[in-house]
Amino acid sequence: MFSQEVLKSLLWAGWHSNRKVLKKLKLPKGFDFPDIALKILDEFGDLKIGDIQQKKGTHMAKSSIQFSPILADGEEGTFEDFSNALGVKLCPLGEVNGGYSFLAVDECGKIYILEQDIFIVGNDIQEGIETLIKGAQIQKLNV
Repeated sequence: MFSQEVLKSLLWAGWHSNRKVLKKLKLPKGFDFPDIALKILDEFGDLKIGDIQQKKGTHMAKSSIQFSPILADGEEGTFEDFSNALGVKLCPLGEVNGGYSFLAVDECGKIYILEQDIFIVGNDIQEGIETLIKGAQIQKLNV
């Protein structure tokens, strides 16, 4: 269940329970989207959520998320490099902070942000959204 702060951001962005938008989304070529990624995109695809003014969060600045996997079009090599480094297959969900980093998911549903480094932001999409929107602590992975 989402916190009140995050639920407010989601509702403002147009989210509702049982949302289904996968058929309307454009997915980039060159990526395999596991079922968990498709489920996430079906519910959150094309949403822009979060505080774009980067107000102070609990451990870092609050983030914005744009759920649009097509923003990773042409970045197959980047995702392949990160996937190889982690030993798991990653696919794009969108971008964080207006393109500062990519939002990614693995086959198990863990959520990452990809910059020059890899950070895990949640064990599932709910935790990932909560972490980013609230500016909670993220964990840099040493790979």
